[in-house]
Amino acid sequence: MNYKHFYQRFLQANLGKQHFACHSHYYWPDVTRDAMLDYWDDSARYVDEKWQYFFQHKVPALQQHIARHLNTGLPEQIVFAPNTHELLYRILTCLESDKALRILTSDSEFHSFTRQSQRLVEAGKIELTKIPTQPFANFSQRFIQAADAQLRSRVRQPGLLQLWRCIRRSC
Repeated sequence: MNYKHFYQRFLQANLGKQHFACHSHYYWPDVTRDAMLDYWDDSARYVDEKWQYFFQHKVPALQQHIARHLNTGLPEQIVFAPNTHELLYRILTCLESDKALRILTSDSEFHSFTRQSQRLVEAGKIELTKIPTQPFANFSQRFIQAADAQLRSRVRQPGLLQLWRCIRRSC
């Protein structure tokens, strides 16, 4: 599948260049420019009430969209955070902490997650299982097998099992 039509502004501005950067240096899809302009217009329109509008209208609409895409029926369980540290902290503080939590991940995660999770391992707060991404051809199968094994042995929360089934169907 070709996605070039989604990135025309960056491609046109960089004709003839091959670009392989990651993180915030990657090419942005054209729709992000439209989103920034919409945000600017919403800020002008709502001024001091912009955050109320954002959290009462925009966030719930996005939660609904993602929940529909994942087929979960649970939009209220879709949450956002401004960075990896805060997202991981939010998740971990929702769970029981009387024993080390088990986290399944890959060996190719974003640096801030890798750094933070390694520190939590050192502190005895989590047990971390890293699945190698190489070889890519069967990474998804290996990750799903490891997740299935961990979930069958530990999870007793029906909501988490339902979410995992939805994620698994989309893989």
